[in-house]
Amino acid sequence: MNYHSAGWDPGFTPQDVAALASVTEGPVLVAGDPGLADELSCPDATILHEPDITVGAANPADVQAAVRFAADFRLPLAVTAPGHRACPKGGVLVSTRRMNRVHLDRVSRTAIAEAGVLWPDVVDRAAELGLAPLVPSYPGTGIVGRTHGWTAGHVRSVQVVTADGEFRHVTAGSDPRLFRLLCASDPGDVGLGIITAMEFALFR
Repeated sequence: MNYHSAGWDPGFTPQDVAALASVTEGPVLVAGDPGLADELSCPDATILHEPDITVGAANPADVQAAVRFAADFRLPLAVTAPGHRACPKGGVLVSTRRMNRVHLDRVSRTAIAEAGVLWPDVVDRAAELGLAPLVPSYPGTGIVGRTHGWTAGHVRSVQVVTADGEFRHVTAGSDPRLFRLLCASDPGDVGLGIITAMEFALFR
């Protein structure tokens, strides 16, 4: 851990960072850490815009830990996923690129993809089963992107860590309002929470 400067005071201590790192599987990086730019795939991360702390989430529990850390220290919270760069200034940033698992079900014609999955990964895997998802016109983006609302009619469920740090599996039946809002929202807006995976329909 490399604290940015002697005058840098983000409101948490090295001991707080160590405590966070002890409950996360993915890495925890503070401002000034040499691996931060690579983690964010953001060339100017160490020059102009740098979060105070970044959690490279490997699973939903890591996301929960990051959300609770931000709440405990009253820090702004942001999220970045593959294909959607975010280099916020200050606060807590959750990077989901390690959450890249995909599960396909040929019988139900559905896919469950984590937040770090890119659309080509789903397309290639689905093609092996003779299936295909609906993809945006720029398929190099991640499945949790700024335009997933266009396919909201084909989303079956959303896994999300809400702003209170709770993990929820949301469907149109379990919570119609939250499901509708999640499907129509900009995932970069973490007011509703951080989406960790989505289940959506595949087609022949």
